Amino acid sequence: MDPPSDKELSRLLERYAAFAPSPVSMQDFVNFGRSSDIETSFNFLRHEVPVRIANIAREIQYLPPELKGTRGCQLVRRRDYKADIVLFVCPVFQYHDIAV
Repeated sequence: MDPPSDKELSRLLERYAAFAPSPVSMQDFVNFGRSSDIETSFNFLRHEVPVRIANIAREIQYLPPELKGTRGCQLVRRRDYKADIVLFVCPVFQYHDIAV
């Protein structure tokens, strides 16, 4: 299967930006670490990370021009999210394909 095009990636970002990230407290992390296995962790992150990446990308678009022009914001905006999106979203990647 070929990697998604830029247009497909943009659609995926918009799709995932429509969801709100799951709130996770420190207590949730502790409980999760005590009771969950690696596959459960992977599945949670596989759904949660694209939502968070998409929301960050969208929030950056809405910043005022003065902030978009700062050095830090420029570095973040230049970040290539394609690898992150492809890794976490594209169906060709499955749990057993990822070396842990």
